Amino acid sequence: MMSATEPHILAGNILRIWLGPQIFLANHTHVAQLLPVAHLRDMPDERGQPMQQIGLADLLQHAPVPTHHALLIATRRRTVALLVTAVDLWAQPSDVAPVIQPLPPVLRHALTHAWITGILIADGQPLQLLNLRQIAQDALKQAAQGEREQRGQPINRSDDLVSRN
Repeated sequence: MMSATEPHILAGNILRIWLGPQIFLANHTHVAQLLPVAHLRDMPDERGQPMQQIGLADLLQHAPVPTHHALLIATRRRTVALLVTAVDLWAQPSDVAPVIQPLPPVLRHALTHAWITGILIADGQPLQLLNLRQIAQDALKQAAQGEREQRGQPINRSDDLVSRN
């Protein structure tokens, strides 16, 4: 895990993810498999359950974008297909070690979710490094809460503060 005070030198391959014209980065080890969206039709996850398909742009509250690829992210419970416009391996110059700057504490605390782990400046543009595993886990939790609300079942919100008097 990256320290909140020290920059992190990227090791290995980084994915470049497009959501329409916007570019994000992610660690390639978070992705179990990359598939064209057309191959997801009726594809079950490893437990035989329907694959949870979620547009990454929807989760990040961006404008809707065309989706052509699915990043399969394995969580403890299920596999989630995060739908994106395009993906490739980011070709890093061999003589340059890209450095991810951690988010300043004021920004880190302002975020609703811990989905962005840092920023990398490439060609003068800031690129956000996404934590795809955390995004997938949170998306599954949100989907499960939504299903329980539709059925009228009480929701156990473990993140809410509970007073015990």
